[in-house]
Amino acid sequence: MNPLSPDPVCWAIETSRLGRSFRAVHALRDVTLQVPRSECVAVLGPNGAGKSTLLRVLSTLLRPTSGTASVAGWNVQSDPDAVRRAIGLTTHQPMLHGELSAAENLLFYAHLYGVSSPRDRVAELLTLIELYSRRNDFVRTFSRGMQQRLTLARCLLHSPSVLLLDEPYTGLDQRAAEILNGLIDHLRTRGCTILLTTHDLTWVSGLLDEVIVLDRGRLLCQLPAHGASSEALSRMYQEQMAQS
Repeated sequence: MNPLSPDPVCWAIETSRLGRSFRAVHALRDVTLQVPRSECVAVLGPNGAGKSTLLRVLSTLLRPTSGTASVAGWNVQSDPDAVRRAIGLTTHQPMLHGELSAAENLLFYAHLYGVSSPRDRVAELLTLIELYSRRNDFVRTFSRGMQQRLTLARCLLHSPSVLLLDEPYTGLDQRAAEILNGLIDHLRTRGCTILLTTHDLTWVSGLLDEVIVLDRGRLLCQLPAHGASSEALSRMYQEQMAQS
């Protein structure tokens, strides 16, 4: 059994009446959901719907003000260290050092994560994201898309079982988006669970198993999406928003 998983549970992510408030603002309200292992799930919703807040709570960056949440079988409040070891997280901040090279950035984080054979792992990931030829270049010279790919590699250094990706397609060109899609598909087939937020279903629709729709902090629906086109998913999303 994976030492990061306390029980052979079928849910990679589970919440029950999860809430998060900022004084009088309720960013999340009674959100109850279950995400199966090895699935790719998109969280949809307008600005202010609670998408980023949900990821921040699941990643232990924010404490819930009500309800419960678990990731990879670990409770985000009582076992935050175990949750952090089990996840990879991208936010709107790449958390990269511009004056270091791509390889140096990944080696720095590999040592923090305690990755065995860090140089081999860094070379493997740089090859996977098609940046090995730029491994010795300063990150400050990289495009937004290249930095996004390097950020994702940073998240994968310790082979997490759950990926939490906040708007991962923002700023990507077509080739970078194709690389990201291939990587997500590769990870899912190897048992990794991906929960991502997005405003654009164009790139990700063919990868999705489910979609979750939030509005004003509330869960509107959690629906199957396997095989659905971006147009069909957009119609579904608009219908849910119209009913809210």
